[in-house]
Amino acid sequence: RFTGIQGPSEPEPRKTYTVPPNIAPIISIAADKEATGSSFRLYVKRPVRPLRSFADYRALLVESLYHSMLQSRLDEIARRSDSPFLSAYSGQGRIVRTLEAVVLGGAAKEGKITESLDTVLTEVERVKRFGFTESELAREKRNTLTAIEQSYRERENRQSSSLASEYIRYFLEDEASPGIEFEYGLYQRFIPTITLDEINRLSDYLFPAENRVLTIGLPEKPGLSVPTERGLLALFDNVKKKTLEPYRDDVSDLPLISNPPAPGSVTGTNTIPEAGITEWRLSNGARVLFKPTDFKTDEIIFQAFSPGGVSVVDDANFIPAITAADLVNMSGVGVFSKTELEKKLAGKDVQLGVWIDELQEGMSGASRTADFDTLCKLIYLYFTAPKIEPDVFLAYRDQLQTMLKERSSSPENVFSDTLQIVLANNHLRAQPLTLDILPKLDREASVRIFQNRFADAGDFTFVFTGNVTPDAVKSLIETYIASLPSLKRHESWKDQGITRPKGIVTKTVTMGKDPKSTVAVVFHDSFTWRLPTVVALRALSETVEMRLTDVIREEAGGTYGIGVWDYPRRVPRQEYLFFITFGTDPSRVDELTTQIFQELSKLATEGPTADETAKVKEILIKERELQLKSNSFWAALIRNYTLYGESPARILEYAGYIRELNGDAIRDAARQYLDQKQYVKVVLMPENTPGPAKGN
Repeated sequence: RFTGIQGPSEPEPRKTYTVPPNIAPIISIAADKEATGSSFRLYVKRPVRPLRSFADYRALLVESLYHSMLQSRLDEIARRSDSPFLSAYSGQGRIVRTLEAVVLGGAAKEGKITESLDTVLTEVERVKRFGFTESELAREKRNTLTAIEQSYRERENRQSSSLASEYIRYFLEDEASPGIEFEYGLYQRFIPTITLDEINRLSDYLFPAENRVLTIGLPEKPGLSVPTERGLLALFDNVKKKTLEPYRDDVSDLPLISNPPAPGSVTGTNTIPEAGITEWRLSNGARVLFKPTDFKTDEIIFQAFSPGGVSVVDDANFIPAITAADLVNMSGVGVFSKTELEKKLAGKDVQLGVWIDELQEGMSGASRTADFDTLCKLIYLYFTAPKIEPDVFLAYRDQLQTMLKERSSSPENVFSDTLQIVLANNHLRAQPLTLDILPKLDREASVRIFQNRFADAGDFTFVFTGNVTPDAVKSLIETYIASLPSLKRHESWKDQGITRPKGIVTKTVTMGKDPKSTVAVVFHDSFTWRLPTVVALRALSETVEMRLTDVIREEAGGTYGIGVWDYPRRVPRQEYLFFITFGTDPSRVDELTTQIFQELSKLATEGPTADETAKVKEILIKERELQLKSNSFWAALIRNYTLYGESPARILEYAGYIRELNGDAIRDAARQYLDQKQYVKVVLMPENTPGPAKGN
């Protein structure tokens, strides 16, 4: 398509602009009433360096290792209860075409912005004086080589957007683009040769005294002091005068599991050949489903789930229940703290997280095939030896307190909270979290609830998709999953009685100074869950988004974008929610809302055009084709079908219903699911807006 385009015979030279250096630090402090958090960012400017030679590339790897090791230390500090910051980071990158910078930044707890910056600068000073340790470098080298090896192995499955970004940098930033095969070889060649001494010599180069720019952002509120430029400048000098001790890298030599459990067994096998799925029943009652695929070169996706969730916990323990999984994820497991666990897993490509939601509890994770045994061991440990570290609990409470204080000052958060409350009919369990919950946090109760939710592995279903062959992993499954405890509870979720409001409900949130508004319209009612109706509802949302984008954004110029999505639910009762959201000028809220409802009425009366129907079918078919090449998607679908007692083979029926779609089906869906006598509308308007939002 581009071969016919003639380039200019004499291209105009590209202009470049330099950023002047500075000797003394430049400091910017901004306090804003609508700011939702306190943050700091220190830039150390320097001219952009070329990335054209082997020496350039090796230097980049050396600096990357430095930042990764410093990042690990900052993460470790953030987990402590006395940490002044919620999170902090270290890195470097291009700011403009001629300027790059080393960046230190973070999010501070309320009132702790100065202490946060001081703590980060102190850790940088500690590295300057004492350096990193050999064990830190060895660990980060393993992590780095594992990551590049995985990228190399998945080179044929790389996303097009990633390749496009690399080409753009090649042409616009003169960045070398040798390809992953070549880069993998450079990693193998250079990483082993990088010494601790050359990394430790980097501190003075990365963090010189000149060319510093410090930005501070925080809320403007009574009682919250704003740091002064003079006080911040003094920090840089004071840090150099501190008495510091070298970092101690505590690493445990213990194995993840010292004494492997007595294995259980596979007691039954079933196959679903049309979907390529094998199901095992284990001796403890657990179900295990495998879906081997070749979508990726080396990826295993894991899910485990069981009905119950927070719904089976009484109201008095609701707060400990909804915070339990977060606290367990932030802590270590077994005999390991979170920091010790991360060090133990260095060089392994394995992730696992636990969760407890409204109606279920479970785990999600992933690994490469070489680390599948580690994934299985972690599954076993989170069932049998979860914990919430006392220091983690205190840190979590402080983080939650900061987040909740800041949340109420955000118009967008108040808007979404209002929508949530209205849709749930003001039910107790749908209330947004506020500072009132802090006294209800209870570490012991959270531990007890988590242990109870994961006490009966026999009531769980385990799903593995990707590069996994049942026979090859049978021994690991029998050792670490079939051996898990079973109580034979056979639980289900409990309906807590969250219902939707009847008729038309409208709310206006008046908050914020910016001249912008957000509108959310949510249709809702009962729903009959069948694959044809699910497909019709999905097609309806795609059609509505397509049409409203044309009419509201392109023709009326009323918004930058319209969001439309459907949410059919099967439990605790069958229902659907259909969301339409958009942002616009406050003066156009009524006009555009009325126009949207007119378009919905037109769609319900006339149906989509033939062109719209064809485009929607094409979009959905393509979407499904891509989804069915994703291990994560297969794992989620298998979970959904087995959870509701259906065969996963039905996954393959979905595409057939898309092909059967026609305009009449989409029109009928609009008539049924876009009832203009049954919806919720919430509008966010800025302060001092004349008159309430009207409309439907």
